[in-house]
Amino acid sequence: MATFLVVLSRDTDVSDDMITAHRAFLADLRAEKRLGLAGPFKDVRGGAYILEAETLSMAQEEAARDPLISEGIAQATVHEWAAHA
Repeated sequence: MATFLVVLSRDTDVSDDMITAHRAFLADLRAEKRLGLAGPFKDVRGGAYILEAETLSMAQEEAARDPLISEGIAQATVHEWAAHA
């Protein structure tokens, strides 16, 4: 598996229902042991999460399943990340 940084950005407000759906999506990834850190930016105009996937295209496909992305509320940029401590 490789590590990817998924960066979400948006210009519109998000309903509570959509936030709930987004968090459920992240919870599923966490249950599959494929999600690292995740959270919103302080300005609440986006956020980021760390995703484990086999390839960049697989990470992009997974990010596209995020309800914030699939519903057109946010845009995602996915980067393969060579993070280290």
